[in-house]
Amino acid sequence: MSSQSESSLVSSARRSRFASVLKRTGWICFWIQLVLVVVSTIILLFATLIVSQETVNASNAGIGGGLILAILGLLVLGFSTFRAFYNTRLGRKLKVDASAYPSRADTLKQMRITLVANLVGMTLTLIASEMIGGILLGKSYLSQPAFTIQRLIYGT
Repeated sequence: MSSQSESSLVSSARRSRFASVLKRTGWICFWIQLVLVVVSTIILLFATLIVSQETVNASNAGIGGGLILAILGLLVLGFSTFRAFYNTRLGRKLKVDASAYPSRADTLKQMRITLVANLVGMTLTLIASEMIGGILLGKSYLSQPAFTIQRLIYGT
């Protein structure tokens, strides 16, 4: 009997440590993602205002798609922030009530949802930043005076 009680104590300590780690990492992820949401929202609002003030012409043709992908990435980041907050609540619940432990399969499912959401959000925002960055690079190349290109070609 003593080996069963020792194993249950080890299991209890292990679960308590898992709950603490889940709660701590949940809070770290939550605050980092919350800061990213706020900063990204401010930058996206600023970019949207700048683009809307300019007249729609051929040089702004691809920025709309980049902004849409950036908004989608921001929405996924909001969902990921919610998931991080959910992890803090789950950690607190597990610390208080040892009988509330979800199954291993359910835990893996929840972690998989969080990881997939993070990867999708990063992919969307990377594609959006590449689109917008490429358009801005093209604009900067086109805004150079023509004599710079003539100097390179003719050496004058």
